[in-house]
Amino acid sequence: MELRHLRYFVAVADAGSLTVAAEQKLHTSQPSLSRQIRDLEQEIGVQLMNRGAHGIELTSAGKAFSNMHEWRCFKQRQQRKQGEFPGIEIRLSSDYSPALAKALMRRKLDAAFIRPEEHMGELVCRRVRTDPLIFVFPSDHRLASQVAVAPEEIVNETFYFPSKAAPAVRRAVLEYFNRAGLDLKPEYEVHNVVHAISMITSMRAVMLLPAYTRRYLPESITTRPVKGEVPTLDLVIAYHKSNNSPILKLLLSRVGKLAGAPS
Repeated sequence: MELRHLRYFVAVADAGSLTVAAEQKLHTSQPSLSRQIRDLEQEIGVQLMNRGAHGIELTSAGKAFSNMHEWRCFKQRQQRKQGEFPGIEIRLSSDYSPALAKALMRRKLDAAFIRPEEHMGELVCRRVRTDPLIFVFPSDHRLASQVAVAPEEIVNETFYFPSKAAPAVRRAVLEYFNRAGLDLKPEYEVHNVVHAISMITSMRAVMLLPAYTRRYLPESITTRPVKGEVPTLDLVIAYHKSNNSPILKLLLSRVGKLAGAPS
């Protein structure tokens, strides 16, 4: 996913029209913009918009996606850094943690915020924050009446796992249920948060996701903490150990403010 895709989506969502967004906000053609939105939907695996004669309407997944302000906030912080250090060029990219780790090992990236991988090679990691995992399900689900949810309570529920594209999250979920003595057979796998929201809403499924996802959920989905031992997942900033760039050192010294979380 590239920043331009997010910028195009936000422009269409704000305008309520592909034509208005193309002509007045993005200064591009409507067919080109439509193609970019379709590419974004194909990449994340869910439909974000319903197109009609009177404009566009966001789906439930699209409404959740429109609330994802992290990239816009990160971009604003990036621009402030460039104002402070005008000689530095900053380029942002988004991908799954395994792909980012490989890019770091090949020295194609200087640093990346990732989930820890099993085989990090010559990468150095510094923890940025630790996210607890929480249960996520429809707001009218029977589990919504409970203060917290124990693992054995979802044995007979439709339960989805994170896909192998996000191995750190998947591993944390599997290890949690293994410790609880449960061998779950997920009916489906989801690839990202927006895909998870779509499947939970349409299939009334239950998932175990990092707690930060709460800020993206529509009203039709709720969360409950885990009862007992809480599984957690670290977010780290990673870089190659032989990278002696002074710019990287500057980034590491400011990582707490840049990430919006304590280091």
